[in-house]
Amino acid sequence: MATLTSVNPHNDPQVLQNSSERASVLVIDRFDMVRQLLEQAFDLKGISVFSASSTSEALDILSSSNSELSAVLIDIQEVSGGLLRCISALAPSIPIFFTGGSFSGVTKDQIALVSPGRLFRKPFDL
Repeated sequence: MATLTSVNPHNDPQVLQNSSERASVLVIDRFDMVRQLLEQAFDLKGISVFSASSTSEALDILSSSNSELSAVLIDIQEVSGGLLRCISALAPSIPIFFTGGSFSGVTKDQIALVSPGRLFRKPFDL
């Protein structure tokens, strides 16, 4: 089972380590470049990445792969109560983390959905 060993956005993005199986994370971000960067960074740590550019794509991946996932990483711009409810229903034990660079256009409701200590600021310090 994968465990989260670092949640310090000032040092590096969260680091998932696994004890017996390869950890995996679902990255949800509308920008290809961000998804590719995260895929490379996680791959260097031995973490498999499922990548989605939209909510519907993410839900498709979650419905078919949720038992394989160790965590979900969502861009704050993609956050909605509906998406988080779907993730919780499909994979209630999977921790959810958030990324954000620009907060223009982000509503107070979106911010309220983010758990303290689970937001990683862009640009990342890899």
